[in-house]
Amino acid sequence: MRPWAARTIRAFAIVNVLLVMFGLYFLVRTVLRVYAMGAHDDLLAYYAQAFYGRSIINLLFLLALLAGSAFLWRLQRRGLWICNIVFGGEILYFFATGLFIVLSIFVGGKIALIGHSMAAAGGTGNMGIAAQLLTGYPIIALIVLNIAYRKLHRCEA
Repeated sequence: MRPWAARTIRAFAIVNVLLVMFGLYFLVRTVLRVYAMGAHDDLLAYYAQAFYGRSIINLLFLLALLAGSAFLWRLQRRGLWICNIVFGGEILYFFATGLFIVLSIFVGGKIALIGHSMAAAGGTGNMGIAAQLLTGYPIIALIVLNIAYRKLHRCEA
């Protein structure tokens, strides 16, 4: 009989794939809409760069999560490593960009324009990982997957 850990790991692999599919759908849809809108005002002088930069980062997170999910499904430790890096990276990305935005506004000048543009692109540029961030999924997955892999490792030994 398979331990609960294996079922839990595979369940997270499935949820990861579903989140990747939703993320790619929303990311592509948002990129097409923002591209169609065109130019923005002077306060958001760097909006396009911030938006496309964030969208590319989101796409990289989603592709890495998809790769990690394949290894999770096979119950390979490489899947845990990849997911730990992806989820840790998403959490770090969320806090680092938020901190940069807040600090850039206090600095002023051109840096403030970049900060305003990043803030404006925060919602639209992060559509790929929005569902994960809104539900706290990266933190939940980090905790549960690491516990499940420890249990799985003990059962195999």
